[in-house]
Amino acid sequence: MKKYIIILLSFAPLFIQAQYGSEKAQNQLKSLAQTLQSAKNIRIQFTLAQNTEKASSSKSDAEKTVLSQPKQGTLWISENKFRLMLDGQIIINDGKTLYTYLPQANEIQINDASASENELNPLTLLKTYQQNYRSKYIREENGYLIVDLLPLNENRFYKIRLEISTANNSPRSISLYDRNGNTTTYQIDKFELNKDVDPSIFTFNPDDYKNAEVVDLR
Repeated sequence: MKKYIIILLSFAPLFIQAQYGSEKAQNQLKSLAQTLQSAKNIRIQFTLAQNTEKASSSKSDAEKTVLSQPKQGTLWISENKFRLMLDGQIIINDGKTLYTYLPQANEIQINDASASENELNPLTLLKTYQQNYRSKYIREENGYLIVDLLPLNENRFYKIRLEISTANNSPRSISLYDRNGNTTTYQIDKFELNKDVDPSIFTFNPDDYKNAEVVDLR
């Protein structure tokens, strides 16, 4: 009996550490969600990387292969609206409709505002994560808290991994893992709140794209 007690006691610090980490992750996420919800607007400069898992020809583990070169982007968010500029593309969500301008094709695609919202604007899911996800503490390293969000219901993404600064409560990276083996990671280079912004940037103006072909996908 004494032997079993000693074994149990040896694991006690691990349980305590896990519980402490879980509570800290919950508090950090709640604080971040409140910050995002209360902000008048948010501006993010980021680097986007997209990876996929490609099965190896051998029996070894699957290897991760980069699909494309990292891309630089800027995202403006105000309430339920956003403007995303990425690799020449301009994506505007006015709260009702999503407009995507593709410069190489000189084409404008029109979708419902909800189309790919979490992937285009990953901060949306952080504002209301408690409704759709449960959090899982992974670890804390170099001043950053690493937390996974796991969906409560069927979702395109089976996991979302966050890295959050414990010093200023800002996100450093957001990684979306889908069920096809693809990973989309936003490495956040600059995170700013409540900057001066012209509200018209969240409105699509067709006069800016007079010669572009319009494709309505709604």
